Amino acid sequence: MAVPYTSFGTVLGVGQESTYGTAAARGVWFPVIRSGLQRKPRWVPRATISESTTSRNRRGKFLAEDMAGGPVTLEMTYEGFGYWLKHLLGQVSTAGTGPYVHTFSLSRALPTGLTLEEIRGDSGSSEVFNGCKVGKGTITVEAGKVVTFAADIIARTSGGRVAAGTATHTTSRDLPLVFSEAGSILWNALTLGASKLEFAIDNKVATRLQVGSAETKEPTPSDAMDVLVSVDVEYTEETMWTAFLAGTTSDLTVTFTSGARSLAVNANAAYIESMSDPIEGNGIIKRSVTFRCTADAGSEGFTIALTNTQSDAVAA
Repeated sequence: MAVPYTSFGTVLGVGQESTYGTAAARGVWFPVIRSGLQRKPRWVPRATISESTTSRNRRGKFLAEDMAGGPVTLEMTYEGFGYWLKHLLGQVSTAGTGPYVHTFSLSRALPTGLTLEEIRGDSGSSEVFNGCKVGKGTITVEAGKVVTFAADIIARTSGGRVAAGTATHTTSRDLPLVFSEAGSILWNALTLGASKLEFAIDNKVATRLQVGSAETKEPTPSDAMDVLVSVDVEYTEETMWTAFLAGTTSDLTVTFTSGARSLAVNANAAYIESMSDPIEGNGIIKRSVTFRCTADAGSEGFTIALTNTQSDAVAA
């Protein structure tokens, strides 16, 4: 009986494409928490009225679309994470002479694309996905845990599963953000004592299927993006409730710090979109709050300033 493969050793290599859909070398490798990357051909039975000569079963099939992608979850790190932040938010500028400050901000258009190579555990196989766009990304901070980054990937295609290459381990991947490194979470002169905090950006990227190919053309945004912040806090005051009723707008900020490295998030002009603090049984009353970030004259709605030792925002 064959011995099943295990997930140990799964890593994801990343490269930045100069031409959409043309695979780039994978120079940065990330250990994976979970991955659902997969090529997803959709075979459809032919619609002809004429069936089999001896039954009512369909005769034949055709390839309606050949899509690829899926969800991935990684630890968020201070070094080498610029690939993900740039392709989620859209653009980056760098200042400083070491340490360097890379400021990622929202843009109307997304970068050309990424090439992702997934080495699939100890199977000896890998799969290369090209033309990858980050359709949605979520940064999750939860008490007692490392900070994670979850991305929904839309890819053009993959070349199938082949013999795995060799991943390069970089010690900077051993410096993840940790919940305890977060400073005060501030909004509207309030300090939010959160047990969980999530930043979610949905780029509303859609595939583009056209006559001539079962693969998508370069995916593009189909609607205004959503930039949301969700916070779970304890019910300790009524100021936030009053601000919810009034439609108060204020920046929500938090900074993570580890030595000379830091990551500062500014959710611009955020107002409370929804709030819930039901009374359920004995104990502390919990409050769940969702903020929506908006653009104004000073900001497009969301920035991340990452301070590290790398002169290039998307370096290994």
